[in-house]
Amino acid sequence: ADEEGVRMMVRAGYNPREMSNFMQKRLGAGPPPRFLSTRPHTPDRVARINSMIKRDNLVARARQNNRRRRQQARG
Repeated sequence: ADEEGVRMMVRAGYNPREMSNFMQKRLGAGPPPRFLSTRPHTPDRVARINSMIKRDNLVARARQNNRRRRQQARG
């Protein structure tokens, strides 16, 4: 689920690091709200997301998708 969420962010042109940043903040905020608690919230989960982002060069892909979307919007 995390991998698909990161890939959806990339396709939409969003920086996938923001998912990791959000999860990192949640780690220090106590137990997550019920709607976010379907998966364990652990430091390992954040590390796996960061590893995937780096391994697949997803930040660069997100930037490319963002540029492409802006160009399409301009016509």
